[in-house]
Order: sequence, then C-alpha cells, then structure tokens
Amino acid sequence: MSQKLEALFALDLGAIKNPIYLTWNCKIVSRFDAISNMNIDKFNFDDKIKRDIIWDLCEHNFCLKFMAVDYCIFPRDWMTLDDAQECDAKVCDCFLQDSVIVQDWANNDMGLGAADWNKEVFIIPL
Repeated sequence: MSQKLEALFALDLGAIKNPIYLTWNCKIVSRFDAISNMNIDKFNFDDKIKRDIIWDLCEHNFCLKFMAVDYCIFPRDWMTLDDAQECDAKVCDCFLQDSVIVQDWANNDMGLGAADWNKEVFIIPL
C-alpha cells in the first residue's frame, strides 16, 4: 500500500517510522508497539479520551466540509490567486486559530462548541 502511495504522489516514505508512543492531549496513552501487537478490542481507552477523540474528529470533519462547500459555491479555478487566498482566509476566519485544521489544544472553553453562549459569540460575525 505504501509503495502505491509513494508512486502516486511521488513521495519518499522510507524515512517515516512508527511513533514510539500513542499520545492524546499531550499525555501518553500507551506505547505504540503494545497497541499494534494486540487486538484492538482488548485495548481500552478512558471514556473521556474517547469523547475527546470523537469530538475532535467531528469538529475537523465539519471544518473540512465547510471548506469543501465554499469551494463548490465559489470555485477557486475561476478566481485569481489573490482572490482565492482571500476567500480561503475568510473561511478560516470562522474557526478558532484561523485554521481549518487545528493542531493546538484550546486552553479555555471558547468557540462554537463552548458551553456558555457568551463565549461562542466572539466567533460568530454579527
């Protein structure tokens, strides 16, 4: 499989190694080799970690679909490079950290998923 990916995308994946640890939210969950050697049904995550992972996947899925819809409504092929970048920036302005893919962890309960409405408002342009 990796050989097909390397050929298709002209990549060199030879230097990529498996991670040593599986981490979540900067905490070590398990050694990677322990997970790869056991049946996934036997590996048990903490319920909070499960909820966090599912929330993170759903949030990124929403952001990517939002961007895809914007690309359908405003095709970038019909725009100049500057206009396309401006359009992308406007979409990214809708999300925390001005990015569709968030790599950093939030330090507080803010944004569209905040429990308190007042902490959501600053993201929603009124």
